[in-house]
Amino acid sequence: MDGSVLWYWYENTQDYSAERTRETYKKRITTYEKWLAARGDYTHDCHWTDINVDNVPREQMKLPRDIDETDSEAFLNDISDAFAGNTQQGLASMLSQAYEWLASQTTNVSDDPIGYVLDVEAKDILDSVDSRNPHIIPIEDVRYYIRSWNDPGWSCINQIAAKYTRRAGGISNLDIEDLNIDHPACDWTVHPEIRHWDDHILFRPDKAASDPGRKSGNKTSAIAKYPLDDELKQSLLWYLACRFEPESPTDPLFLDRSYTRMSRHLIGTRFREKSKEITQKDNGPKCWYEPGDDDNLNVHYWRHWATTWYQDQTGEDALVDYLRGDTGQGSKATYDQYSKVKKQKILKAMPKFFEPFIHD
Repeated sequence: MDGSVLWYWYENTQDYSAERTRETYKKRITTYEKWLAARGDYTHDCHWTDINVDNVPREQMKLPRDIDETDSEAFLNDISDAFAGNTQQGLASMLSQAYEWLASQTTNVSDDPIGYVLDVEAKDILDSVDSRNPHIIPIEDVRYYIRSWNDPGWSCINQIAAKYTRRAGGISNLDIEDLNIDHPACDWTVHPEIRHWDDHILFRPDKAASDPGRKSGNKTSAIAKYPLDDELKQSLLWYLACRFEPESPTDPLFLDRSYTRMSRHLIGTRFREKSKEITQKDNGPKCWYEPGDDDNLNVHYWRHWATTWYQDQTGEDALVDYLRGDTGQGSKATYDQYSKVKKQKILKAMPKFFEPFIHD
């Protein structure tokens, strides 16, 4: 029963799980088995989500009953890099439900490691579901928040999140070559996608947590380049003047205190700490409520805030989809290719956080 303990739960709880179709559960268990194969001894040269579990010998797959809290946290981190929020939440919820049932009904499983990590260790590993509806704070509060970061690197990270709607994983994965700045000191070889675009930043989908030197994946299949406005360009030059000279264009743009690539988890942790710190100040806006609250100013919050900002400023769904790294058909495909028109529209609508760039 070791190798099929989740299928045992599946076959015995179809009525108990009426809120989801059996087909959905089958797909979720299969997704988990792909990760169990990657976590085990199965040799693969593809991303774990592309593993065909029909080709995986059971003895090369880590058994569900052997998963502990460390494994569970790794799994939750990996699905947060690979899937949208609603998929993350649905998969984690189903597995927690399965482990809880198995712990009470079998001797092969003793506890619920997924639920333990979610409830005790790291509530904010997973993104909220797509239907979250956070309160959109006014631009004045956004300026207060972003100006509160005195460190040049963290100032840039905040601006990138709020100006481009990008996730922490995408920011973590930025390399030196993903930045093309028109300045004599910025003389590295830039990525071919932005070699014709001075003062631009590039987000690429060809980065995964399994790649050497990376700690996160990019949750997008679309490549996107964005213009740097004057204040972000100046902030990046400030940061780069403090950062030691890169040895290679493929070096990470943002580093942690160990001088290795900054992880998405560190970015998330620091955002939460800053939001709690500001909330405790008498004259600061409220940026933090309870864990899991949609109104908390964490990294994912800026994706919602910036999406709303650009939608209000431009009214163009396709342009907003491009900024978010989303793909689409029909009219949305109009913005698949970058252009000078798109550049000007983005710059015109881009929010400003610092003097003397504020003119409204």
